[in-house]
Amino acid sequence: LATPPPTPDCRLGPWAGSTTRDGAHPCSAAWHASPPQRRAMASQAHLRRSRAATASGEDWIGVQRKVFTAWANVYLTTRFLAIENLEEDLRDGVMLQHLLEAVSGKTVSKTKRPGKTRIQRLQNVTVALDFAADEGVPLHTNAFEIVAGNLKFVLGLMWTLIRHYQIQGDSTGRSGRAVLLAWVNEELAPYGLRATDFGHSFADGKLLCGLVHRAAPHAVDMDEAKASSNAEALLERAFDAAEEHVDIPSIMSAQDVC
Repeated sequence: LATPPPTPDCRLGPWAGSTTRDGAHPCSAAWHASPPQRRAMASQAHLRRSRAATASGEDWIGVQRKVFTAWANVYLTTRFLAIENLEEDLRDGVMLQHLLEAVSGKTVSKTKRPGKTRIQRLQNVTVALDFAADEGVPLHTNAFEIVAGNLKFVLGLMWTLIRHYQIQGDSTGRSGRAVLLAWVNEELAPYGLRATDFGHSFADGKLLCGLVHRAAPHAVDMDEAKASSNAEALLERAFDAAEEHVDIPSIMSAQDVC
C-alpha cells in the first residue's frame, strides 16, 4: 500500500501563508475538501457566527429591558406603582403618563382611565407622547408602536426619556454624553483613572468604585480596589456601596457590565 503523504504544516515550506480561494489553510480539513464541501463548511461557519451574534444581541436587549425597567421603577415607586413587563405595562398609556409625571414633576393628565379598548389605549399613549413632545423630548416613535408593544420602539422611547431628563448637554453645545464623561473623568482624576466610554472602561469595576469613593470615602477602599483584578467582585462592591451609602438604587448587576 502506498504511504499517504504527510499532513502539511502551514507554518513551514511551500505551504507558508497559503490558502484556497475559499480561505482554507493547508492544515485545515477544508484544504482537502472538494469545492462543494468547502462551501458547505463555510455556510455552517457563517450560521454559527450568525447564531452567536443573535444570542449576543438578545442578551443586550435583555440588559436594556432590565435597566430601563429598574430606572422607571425608581420614579414610579413614589406613586406605589411598578413596571413588571416593560412593553406590556406601557401599552395602555396610563403607566407611561405616570412615569412622565414622576420624571418631569408636571401633570400630564388629571384623569387617567385604563385603556380597555385599542382606541382608548391609543388615546392615552397619544396624550403621553404629546406631553413629551411639548417638553422638548425628541420622539422617534408613535402611539401605534407603543400600543402594539413593539419592544424596539419602547426601548428607544425609554432611552430618549433618560437622555432628556437625566443626561442633558450644556451651554457650550456639548452633548449630554460628553458632559457626563467629562464629569466622570474630573471625579476620577485623583485616582489616576480615566474613562474613554461608558462601556468597556467600566467593565473592570475600578472606575465605579472610584466614583462611589468620591461620594462616600468610607464606603470603598480604593487602594484595595485598584490592586484587585476581580472585576465582578469590584462591580458588586460598587453597586452595594452606592445603594447603602449614597442612596443610589442598583438597577444593574455585575453580570450586566462584565
